[in-house]
Amino acid sequence: MNYLISTLSNKNPEKLYNEDLIGMYDNVFWVLDGASMPKSSTSQINTKMYVQLFNQILMETLQNASPNTPLKQIVRTSIENISQLIIESHPSIHPSIHPSIQE
Repeated sequence: MNYLISTLSNKNPEKLYNEDLIGMYDNVFWVLDGASMPKSSTSQINTKMYVQLFNQILMETLQNASPNTPLKQIVRTSIENISQLIIESHPSIHPSIHPSIQE
């Protein structure tokens, strides 16, 4: 089966790069909207980096998940893995700034 995906995303004129991203794995497709970090944030991880990490880790999580794994669990696992990766690579970042999915 052949797929043709066409997208258009305009970067914020105040930014040097686009923070949005589309991804896919097998028959799963997603759009990540890189909402900007608050100006008061002291995080060393910018929005573009987080969106790229989320895309990569989401794909890895999908590859390792069983076909009947709920989407909510796939997203939760991906966010937990990103948070752990950020904490390990940037130990000065306080863990409370990392997002999580609540039950």
